[in-house]
This record gives sequence, C-alpha cells and structure tokens, in this order.
Amino acid sequence: MFSNGPFNYSLGMCVLLAFSACQMEEIPTLSEEDVQSIQERIDTAPLQEVKKERPFELYYHQLLKALASRDPEGFNNLVHPEFGCYLIDSPGAIPVITLITDIEKVLQKKAERSVFDFSNAFLSFPITEESLPTIDCDSPNGFYSKEGAFVENVNTLAVEKIWEYIGLDQIEQAPIVKLAQTIDKTIVNTAGFRAYFSKIGDQWYITFFDIRVPCTA
Repeated sequence: MFSNGPFNYSLGMCVLLAFSACQMEEIPTLSEEDVQSIQERIDTAPLQEVKKERPFELYYHQLLKALASRDPEGFNNLVHPEFGCYLIDSPGAIPVITLITDIEKVLQKKAERSVFDFSNAFLSFPITEESLPTIDCDSPNGFYSKEGAFVENVNTLAVEKIWEYIGLDQIEQAPIVKLAQTIDKTIVNTAGFRAYFSKIGDQWYITFFDIRVPCTA
C-alpha cells in the first residue's frame, strides 16, 4: 500500500501556476525557461525517487497537466495498459460507463461535451488530504458542501455501485466491479470531476474518471 511521504508542495504549486498561467490573466505568465525547468523536475522525479515511491500528488499533477493542455497521450500515460480506465458520464438521465484504453478515440466520438471541457477554476485548487465534500444541490459552492480539490483514502465508488442501476447485465458488470474493488484513493475536484486511483504493482493508475455534473439529472 501507498505510504504517505513528504511532498514538495512548492513544486506542486509551481506546476499549478504553470498550467493556469496561459488561461487565467490574474496569474503572471511564466517564462519559457521557468516552464521548462518545472517540466524537467517532473520528468526526472521518478529517477530521483530510486527505491522510493513517487508521491501520489505527482500523479494528480500529471492528470491536471493532461486536462489543462488537452493532452490525450498525457492522460493515457496514467491509464493501466491492461485494465484501462472507465469514464463515467451522464449524457442523459442514466449514467453511461465507457471503458477507455485510448482517450483520443473517446474524444473523437463525443460531440456534446469534451472529456477535457472544464472551467479554469479546476486548476486553481491545491489538492488537500481531508474528508471529501458531499453533494449539496442548494450549496452556493458549486453543488458541493465545500469548494476545492480533496483526496481521501476511501472507495466511494464501490459503495455507490452505480453499475447496478444503469441496465448492465452481470457479465458486463463483472470487469467494472473487479476494477472498482482496487480503488485506494478518491479525488473530488468540485470544479469538474471525480477521479479514482488504484495502486497496481508499484504504480498509481486512474481507473475511473467521473465527469457527471451534480444536480443536473
């Protein structure tokens, strides 16, 4: 299991600033040298962590980078090559679960809403390890009891079992249930998504990505 270790929060915040700078005018634009330096630190972090586990926050920042830059390859790098990642969406009243092995193919098929279609606000939230917010349709904080990006060592998807209520038969449910049981961390970013990560071997993978908008069904 993952052991929480010290994380370079200054690096994390620099990454967030780099991602947000191109979209949010109130944040000063970083020079090309600054951006390159940040990227080099991300790229070399695994090499610096020889025989140590990479901080989980680094995987989260890699997800943010892929979403911010609309980079299918960056997203795919977080997906397990064998088990894939399930996208949860609600184009209608009933949620839809789609297995992703290459998110670029999903992007080509979806016409109504892009998987990467999030407001700029999702980049501005530093990830916080504390209890997850609950959905509150009357909340002024964007349908949640609190605003921000939160991670907790819980498996809320396995508790909700939405696959039992969307018309899937037992054969279709089986691989979803099996992968859902591996979830170790649930992330709620109140500006746009829920992300579920599983520790498989010595790596973290995004195994479920929920882009449903609360309180709209």
